[in-house]
Amino acid sequence: MYQLKKAPLFEDDLELLDESGVVNQTIHVSLRLDDLLGRYNETINALRAAEDAVQPENEASMEAYGEIVMQLLRLIFRENADVILTHYEGRYLSMLEQVMPYVLDVIGPKLREMSRRRIASMKAARRDAV
Repeated sequence: MYQLKKAPLFEDDLELLDESGVVNQTIHVSLRLDDLLGRYNETINALRAAEDAVQPENEASMEAYGEIVMQLLRLIFRENADVILTHYEGRYLSMLEQVMPYVLDVIGPKLREMSRRRIASMKAARRDAV
């Protein structure tokens, strides 16, 4: 019997804390590689370009940068991106200081790891077929 298995999900919980460290809300993060990887890479590339182009004195470039950041957060956190923004009371810089390390240092490497496993699995299947 041949078995077909779904790709694993990346799952995590993100706690939103107040100034004294009390948990106000917990957001569950559940990501499927198939749904995310291409758009994640595109959005990260757009974010890098926006970071290079941003000029703090230029309102239009700051807005463009903010829109790319929110696009990335909506991609990962979906409707909870607005919950996160509300938690930070619209203070984008504070939010970015806290959220972007999680996105870039936790979620990004996990997606790359999941992608590497998938590629290795496909290569192994082709080798076995020959």
